[in-house]
Amino acid sequence: MKNPDQQPASRLNRFSLSEDPIIKDRLAGVKRAVERMKHDCPEVLSFCLFGSMVKGTADKDSDVDGYLFVDLEMIAKKQEVSEGSMLTFSSNGFVFKEEINHKYLSLFHNIIKEETDLADSQLVHAKVIPVSEKIIKTDIEKLINDRKEYVIRLTEWLKSKPDIGAGIDALEEHEDRIPRLDNDVPFLRKMFGLAVDNGIKKYRKMFIEELIKLGSIGEGIWSSLIGVEEMADHFNEDEVKRHYPRTLEEAMKVYGK
Repeated sequence: MKNPDQQPASRLNRFSLSEDPIIKDRLAGVKRAVERMKHDCPEVLSFCLFGSMVKGTADKDSDVDGYLFVDLEMIAKKQEVSEGSMLTFSSNGFVFKEEINHKYLSLFHNIIKEETDLADSQLVHAKVIPVSEKIIKTDIEKLINDRKEYVIRLTEWLKSKPDIGAGIDALEEHEDRIPRLDNDVPFLRKMFGLAVDNGIKKYRKMFIEELIKLGSIGEGIWSSLIGVEEMADHFNEDEVKRHYPRTLEEAMKVYGK
């Protein structure tokens, strides 16, 4: 089977696919499942994998970790409803309301089980995520506001630094209160996992283009996101060097062309 994500070699250096025949067959089955989903539900874009399946460490007992991205804008237009009416918000970002999520998730899981040897227990982390232009712009606005609030907190923290004569305990307590920048949108970040279909390209490109418009702020956001993704991959140190596009220019070459 060809690598599911038909991308330049620089992109593929991030991932490792197992040569185990069982895992290769399983990946092929996941790809067929996505193709069937797209045939039955044109609003389905792609399934983006992460975890052991793309680190070369999967075995027959491994889970399939990934997100099935569904075009919210397409569904809203088809049903003549607002995008917001189909969504709720979680700590990781926008998600479908329960009945909509269940519709896609149960169908996807059933098709995967038909196409592979996977059991329900191995599909717990195969989830459904909505995506649209509005979601992307809303999440980017959140990221911008997070950075602005961080600058305010950092400025206040610097102003509150004790005098040198305050003693080591006071200085250590101040250091413990240094603000942290939580600049992440986990669900959208997962668009940049290993896609078994190129349908997600439109929104990957849109996301990168919106960041490019922001100049240095956009570069900072991308650097944070891809850094979190690199930490989430946590490949073993003895493995080959992985390629992560560090700049938006590199990201566009890898994900937007």
